[in-house]
Amino acid sequence: MLDVLRKTEYFEHLTEGHAVRKDHTLKGIQDGWVMAQLAGTKGKRLLEVGGGNSRVLPNLKDNKLWNAEKFEGVGNGPTAPKELDGVTVIPTFMGEFHPDVPEVDVVFSISVVEHIPFEKYKDAFADMARCLAPGGTMYHAVDLPLGDEPLPVAQKRIRLLISAIEDAGLKWREPPAVEPDCTFKCDMASNSDLTMWMWARISEASRHASPIYQIVTLKLIADKPL
Repeated sequence: MLDVLRKTEYFEHLTEGHAVRKDHTLKGIQDGWVMAQLAGTKGKRLLEVGGGNSRVLPNLKDNKLWNAEKFEGVGNGPTAPKELDGVTVIPTFMGEFHPDVPEVDVVFSISVVEHIPFEKYKDAFADMARCLAPGGTMYHAVDLPLGDEPLPVAQKRIRLLISAIEDAGLKWREPPAVEPDCTFKCDMASNSDLTMWMWARISEASRHASPIYQIVTLKLIADKPL
C-alpha cells in the first residue's frame, strides 16, 4: 500500500480512540494511523525508526521494543533521550546497517522518511528490510507536501519510495494507489493551518511553502516474503 491518508480514515481513528483528539498536528494524525495498524499486537518484536522520545511505543508494552534513534535533532527532533521502560535504544540511522539492530516482526516510522536524503532511500529501505523477519511488515507514515499543481519534491518522493520498496525485495500489501502527479484534495487528512504557521516561524523552507502548500500523509505498508 502507498496512498494518501484520507479524512474518513482519520475520523475512524478518532472515533475508535487510536488518535488523540487533543493533538491537532500531522503527527497526531499519523500516530493514530500507526496505532490503528498495531492495535492488539502482542508478543511481537517491534522496531520504531527515528522514534525520538516515542509517543507510540509506551502503548505497545506487550511486545519487545526497540527504537533506532541517534537523538541528533534531525527534523527538529529531540537531542536527548527520556528513559522508556522496556524500550531499547539503538544509536543508528537506517542505512548504516548497525549490527545491534535485531530481527523484528514489525518496522515502523512516523514522520521520519521525509528526512532521509533521496540518495539514501535505497540503503535505508534495504537496511529496514534486512531487519525484518520473513513474513514481517513495515508501516511508514510519511509527510508529503502537495499543492494545486504537482510538486517536484512530491513526485520524486513517491517514485523513489516505490523503487526503494521493490529494490529491497519487499511486497506491497496492496498496489500503490497514489500517482506521482497527485495534487491536494479536500478529502485528504492534512496538517492544521496553525501548525503550518508554527513551522513557518522556525524553518526558512516552510516560511515560503506553508502559505501555499499543504502537508498530507503517505501511508506505506509492505511485507517481507516468507
